[in-house]
Amino acid sequence: MNVDTLVRDPHAPADEARFAHNEQPPAEQAPTRTCEHCGASLAPGQDWCLECGTAAPGRLGRRPGMRTAATVAGLTLALVAGAVTAGYAAISGDAGRETAKPPAASGAPIAQAPPSTPVAPPPTTAAPATPATPLPTVKPPKTATPAPPVSHPSTPAPTTSTPAPATSTPTTSTPAHTTPSTPAAPSIEPVDLGADAASLYDPYTRSTANSDPADAYDGDTTTAWKVTTVGDGQAMQVGLVVDLGKKRSIKQLNLRTGTPGFRIETYAADTAQVPPDILDTRWAHLHNKSAVAKSDTVALASDSHKYRYVLLWFTAPPKKGPTVKINELTILG
Repeated sequence: MNVDTLVRDPHAPADEARFAHNEQPPAEQAPTRTCEHCGASLAPGQDWCLECGTAAPGRLGRRPGMRTAATVAGLTLALVAGAVTAGYAAISGDAGRETAKPPAASGAPIAQAPPSTPVAPPPTTAAPATPATPLPTVKPPKTATPAPPVSHPSTPAPTTSTPAPATSTPTTSTPAHTTPSTPAAPSIEPVDLGADAASLYDPYTRSTANSDPADAYDGDTTTAWKVTTVGDGQAMQVGLVVDLGKKRSIKQLNLRTGTPGFRIETYAADTAQVPPDILDTRWAHLHNKSAVAKSDTVALASDSHKYRYVLLWFTAPPKKGPTVKINELTILG
């Protein structure tokens, strides 16, 4: 019995009957493909268009556009920049490590400076305290010479050379003695007195006799002005007033007398007229002088104030009696 007949579907079409007898069905013709971009025909199994390069339908890749090209270019630039940065960092790190390396030690020993021998300072000699005394000559200290070694017959004497110690004479300097300069005293000159410059000053009428007052400053020591007061044991209370003609500076009074030992008071006034009384406040009290010598100096005004009148006021008389003689007087200003 035929097997083919048994297994065949009685309702199978005629073509299936042909297959049953091992006949191959005709191959299906593949559809013709074209490029979606340019329309060129694609062969079976062709994945890319040979005309424009567009991928065939069904492929993952397509023709790269501008956005894709820009993305690829950006990634490429980023990779290049990263590579450059990494290379620069590696070069810098190697240079820093080379710089930080300590210098290679050589095998030669390091030369050391020989120890310095301290030099003793030269002896100092204090200068004498009194500058006026000449300085003594400073002699250098004597240096003891070491005794030569004693040689014995059995033991040879070692040969030693002792260097002579260097001795230096210390130099002593004494500061120059400077005497402070004393300011020169202002020069004073005698005041030129007129013919009637001096007169008797007797506000209490104590005088009993007096001579010409011009004899007190005529330049002749053999002549003298003389005044005598009441001998009642009281103060003389009389004087000699000198008119300088104008206000002047008065510093000193020099006088010579034949009756030493009296007491004198000096006054001055800068008024136009002589004050009438010794108690008048216009008199400026200058100085007092007790026990006037035969040749004496009396101080007057110590300031620069100028006066016109100078008064020699006699108070205590000499021991010989109430008489005073003025042989010569000079006012300096």
